[in-house]
Amino acid sequence: FGSRFKLRIQQSLAADRAVMAEYCDAKTATEILRSNSAGKSLRAWTKNDAEGLQLTRGLGANATLKCFSMRGDATDITGFALANVLQKKTTLQSLSLTWKLDKSLPAIVRALQENTSLQYLELRHNGQNDKVSGPAIAEMLRTHKTLRHFSLTTSAGLVTGLSIAESLKDNSTLDSLDFCFIHGGDQVCSAFAESLQVNSKLQSLTLTCEGNMRDSAAPALSAALRLNTTLRCFSLLGGDPLSPVVYTPGDETGAALAEGLEVNTALRSFSLTIGQDMSDVAGTKLARAVRLNTTLESLFFPDCGDSEIGNETGIALADALKINSTLSRFELLSSEFMGNPTGIALAGALEVNTGLKSFAIWLDRSMGSETDAAFAAAIRSNQTLEQLSYYHPGAYSFDDISVDALGAALDANTTLKVFKCSAGQGNMEGVEKLRMMATQATLRNRKLPMIWWHLVEMSEKSSACYVKEALSQAGLFSSVFSWFLPEGAVFQSPATEEDEVIQHIDHEESAARIDPEVAHSNVRMEEDERWTEHVENIIRQQQTQEGKPQDETVEAVSDEQHLNEKDGLLLLTFKKHPEKVRVALLDNGGLRACAGRLRDQRKDCKLPTGALIFVHPTQYRHATQLIEKSVRHALKGHHVLVARSLEHCVEEALSKIPSRHRPSHKSETLGELDPPWELVEDRTFLGVMPCKFSNNEVAQSTTEAHGAVNPRRFVSP
Repeated sequence: FGSRFKLRIQQSLAADRAVMAEYCDAKTATEILRSNSAGKSLRAWTKNDAEGLQLTRGLGANATLKCFSMRGDATDITGFALANVLQKKTTLQSLSLTWKLDKSLPAIVRALQENTSLQYLELRHNGQNDKVSGPAIAEMLRTHKTLRHFSLTTSAGLVTGLSIAESLKDNSTLDSLDFCFIHGGDQVCSAFAESLQVNSKLQSLTLTCEGNMRDSAAPALSAALRLNTTLRCFSLLGGDPLSPVVYTPGDETGAALAEGLEVNTALRSFSLTIGQDMSDVAGTKLARAVRLNTTLESLFFPDCGDSEIGNETGIALADALKINSTLSRFELLSSEFMGNPTGIALAGALEVNTGLKSFAIWLDRSMGSETDAAFAAAIRSNQTLEQLSYYHPGAYSFDDISVDALGAALDANTTLKVFKCSAGQGNMEGVEKLRMMATQATLRNRKLPMIWWHLVEMSEKSSACYVKEALSQAGLFSSVFSWFLPEGAVFQSPATEEDEVIQHIDHEESAARIDPEVAHSNVRMEEDERWTEHVENIIRQQQTQEGKPQDETVEAVSDEQHLNEKDGLLLLTFKKHPEKVRVALLDNGGLRACAGRLRDQRKDCKLPTGALIFVHPTQYRHATQLIEKSVRHALKGHHVLVARSLEHCVEEALSKIPSRHRPSHKSETLGELDPPWELVEDRTFLGVMPCKFSNNEVAQSTTEAHGAVNPRRFVSP
């Protein structure tokens, strides 16, 4: 089936054995339940229905258990008995039934429907009763008041998947959903995508299709990622790579997901199994989305082994990682078409990236010693990475030169806490040598922060004066600490960049105290003096201007006239390099602050069409109306809408792009916008205040009925 999957199979079997070890047998579990000594959690394994019924009766007698997990080979006999117990069980908060339920599943679901304590539910269904089980599960999800996490694995999927997706439109409590299915791949994914456009509660969705899937769901998936603003984690995965069933979404699905990911600002984690029919067309678009997205923190491509993506995608991903500063976790299982160019490019990205904390790569057999040398240089240079998984699951094995280079790099690195590696069967001694060197280096690195803080404590609190005085000198402190480091290694202090060097001084006299009324009076007096001085300066400036020639005073515009001027909405169209423009605009301080103010008011500077918009919060609604009224063509990623009062920020951002790469643009005025500020008279003073939202833009409040202003109408500072 291919040697690159052998390691993953071994890891899966090891994980299953570890899970088995955590479960106790049914007899032991029953005794624990009956004695009420289970505490809050219990995991049990049943071999047959006799053990299952015993365990069920024990569960009914227990009054303290909060979390219960049951695995094994029981049947519906145990399932129906368990349903009767669950109707009266009001203490369970977590329930996991990972044995293949059939006709008893609807009964169990109905028993849980009125439960008011359950928050986590995991079920496994054999799919024989799909038309009954699906609607029952959907009804439970619609009406359940406390369930937060739901996971279902079924060997069918079409009816159940469509029912669950429809229930999400009405569900207001579920935070995460994990659905693994076989049949109806495109239909089920399309239904879930449509529900995501309506649901505003779900934060995590994992769809694992172990059956056939094509590209029919692509438009719906793209729209879901563009329109949904609450989903934080999204995964679209294929089944077992050794399964004979084909999971083959192609370039259309990849491009659609990339388009949605490019403009989405809510997702923090994105996982995608690359289908067999995906090529560099989709791969490069996904890489561009990674480069432009500024909120994603975790990116996983857990299986590209059978796809057609190659070095073009690998190099594009590396370029994206060099620019992206928000990703902290990255995983890639490379395809057979990726070679040393991809490995060297990714190593180069890791060498300069300062945001990644975890990096995992499964290399193909075509990646050899050149890739090893590049990653050795990256490990030596990178001083922020904490976990690295470096797998050669193919026929390739590390040679002695690669082992020495990687080992020396690990010895020089002071941040890696975890290093995992594997290779073929050729040089087992070299692999073991590398693992031993990695173990020593990572163990040392985990101790370094503790050693650092021990020295800090000694320098500050040691009772021996000479120790305290010696270690308080920065040079000697560093010299002592460097003794624990390998030659040439660099260690960054655990202290944050904002920490300041503070000199502690002991004063003999106690701090002076001042009466609160006197302090308040002094502050008011200082404020009055500053205001008087400010007014005198204004009068003095006006008197000076009155003596100037008429042609000079004509150019002076009063503050009141400036505040009453109308603002305008401009449409900028860039002909070339739209990616560079977007990056430059989003990096500009003024425009970034504008986007932050919009985000505080639950508005987005990235429109669903891909265009950017920069206006003041109170202008946003009027601006969208102008767009619908004045723009006759579809807006794309090369369009930028900006208020005239913010146009200078755009010019400033463009000026930082090198002249030969700076694109020209066409400017068009779509209409007038109200000014973002207004002149307010308060008693005898004139103040400049942000304009308030209109009544129909915010939730109504009874405050207005009592003569005051609805607090929701004020713009957050």
